[in-house]
Amino acid sequence: MPSTNSKYPLPRLFIICTLILCVSLAALLAGCSDDTSIRKYKVAKKDVVRSRTTQQVATRDQRMLGAIIPHEQSAWFFKLMDDPDKVEKYEADFRRIVESLRFENGMPQWELSDGWKDEILQQIVYARLVHEADGVTATLTQLPAKTTDESSWERNVSDNVNRWRGQLNLNTQDWASIKPELEEVSKLSRGNAKAYLVSLVGKKSEGGMNAPFMNQMLAPPSTPRESEEPPADSAATPTTPANAPQLSYSVPEGWTEESQAGGVGIRKASFSVAGETADQQATVTISTASVKPAASLGMWFGQLGIEASEDDEKQVLSDAEAIDVNGTEAMLYAIAVDAAVEESSDAIIVVNIPWNEQESLYAKMTGERSLVQAQRNTFVEFLKSLKW
Repeated sequence: MPSTNSKYPLPRLFIICTLILCVSLAALLAGCSDDTSIRKYKVAKKDVVRSRTTQQVATRDQRMLGAIIPHEQSAWFFKLMDDPDKVEKYEADFRRIVESLRFENGMPQWELSDGWKDEILQQIVYARLVHEADGVTATLTQLPAKTTDESSWERNVSDNVNRWRGQLNLNTQDWASIKPELEEVSKLSRGNAKAYLVSLVGKKSEGGMNAPFMNQMLAPPSTPRESEEPPADSAATPTTPANAPQLSYSVPEGWTEESQAGGVGIRKASFSVAGETADQQATVTISTASVKPAASLGMWFGQLGIEASEDDEKQVLSDAEAIDVNGTEAMLYAIAVDAAVEESSDAIIVVNIPWNEQESLYAKMTGERSLVQAQRNTFVEFLKSLKW
C-alpha cells in the first residue's frame, strides 16, 4: 500500500519518473546525432591505430655476411645483407666469390658464381654484384687502412664490424667480444693483417632519421663492457676520444644525401651528385682515417685505373691547394681533374682535414671528369660549411 505521507501515489510517481527518463534519453540521443562530434571522434581513433601499425613494421629481420680483406694500404669489404632465408640460400656463393678474390696491378678480380652479374663502379663502392633471379645484391667497397701494424688493423676490423652492427641495430662490442665471431680467410690474410668473414643477424630500420636529426653527424657510442648495455649519453669508441667533435654541414642544391652518421664506424656521410646527362655521375664521401695522403695516392690513382709513376704522385702533392675548413687548414688534392688522361674518363678530388690527434677527415668526390670539374667550387663550399 502507498504511504499516507507520500505527495504522489506510487503509480503516478512511477509514471513521472518514466517520463523524465524518456526525455533525458531523447536529449542524449539528439546530442549523439551531431555529425561534427562523431567525425572528430572517429578520426582520432583511426590516427591512433595507424600510428600503432607503423611502429609494428618499423624494423624487419636481416642477416648480413661481411668480409674484410687487407691489400697494401687498403681494406676491401664485401657485404651481403637481406632477409635471412635469402642470405642462407646464397651464402655458399658469397663465400666462393670472396675466396676467389685476387689483385692484378693493384685492382681486384674475382670469379662469379652461376646466376650472378657484376657492375664495376670504381667509386667508394667499387663494384655491385647482383643475383639476377632473386635480386640479391652484394657490394665491394675500398677504404684506406693500415695493414702493416697488427693493432691498427684489429682496430680497423673492429670499427667496421661495429659499423655493420649499427646498421642492424646491434650494440657496439670491443675487440675481445668481436674476435670470436670472426672466421679467418687465411688465403687472403697478409702477415699481421688477417682477412675475416663475419655473419650478423639483427633488425634493419625501415625509416630514416627524423627532421631534428637531419644533417647531424653524431659521434659513435662508447664500446660497452662485457654484458653491459652502452650508456645512452656516451660519445666515444676505442679509436675516438671521449671529447670527439660533432659535425654538421649544409647539403648543396642538387646533391642527394645517401647516408648520414650511423653512430659507428669510419664512414660519416655520403652523397650522390647527378649531372645533366646519364653518364655524368659522382659520389661524395666523408670518412675518418689515420693514413697520410701521400700513402693513399697510389690507391686513388688505381681507383681511376691509372698506373701512376712516382713523378705523377709528386706532382699531385706539389699542386695541393690549402683551403680553410672551420678555421683549420685543409689540403685539397686533385687527381686527373684538369688534365685529359687516356686511362680514365673519371677524376677524384680529396681533401684532408685535421680532425683529432689520431685521425683526419677525408672528404672525397669521385666521378665523371666534366662533372667533377663543374662541381669543384660547390664541393669546396660544402667543405667550408662543415662545423664542429
